[in-house]
Amino acid sequence: AKKMELEKVFLLTWFGTSVLIVSLASFYLIANYAHPNDTAFGKSTCSRIIVWLGFTMSFVPILLVHLDYYFTTSGGSMDLENFRNVWLVWITLQGVYVWILCPLTIVFYESNERLTILQRIRKTLKAQLPMIATFLVFIIVTSLKMRNCYIPEEVARSVL
Repeated sequence: AKKMELEKVFLLTWFGTSVLIVSLASFYLIANYAHPNDTAFGKSTCSRIIVWLGFTMSFVPILLVHLDYYFTTSGGSMDLENFRNVWLVWITLQGVYVWILCPLTIVFYESNERLTILQRIRKTLKAQLPMIATFLVFIIVTSLKMRNCYIPEEVARSVL
């Protein structure tokens, strides 16, 4: 039991350190390889944070695979259902980032700079609301149709 506890502490420490390293590497890439017109951090800080968040969010699932494997094979403190929830939350966060946050920021930053911030936000929302509404309708309809689907455990294990 003590060995499993040490493995868990090591793995969680490794995960946290890896996320920190990936975050710092992403920050380094953004700081040193940005477009020459965007070198000043004050002007484009928000857009750089969005890009940094995207870089970091794209690498974390690779790191989560190790935790998932450990907790599902060793009988760790998290059972299979709890880690499915971790994956569900992470995939949902990535979906919100890709389908809502990125398009909103792209339209906002590409809009007319002479407009006030409130006008730019209104224009951005007006341009993106049809896409967001379509996406939400698709998700709701798919969720309602698929909520009663059952995948037998034997099939799920054979896929893994």
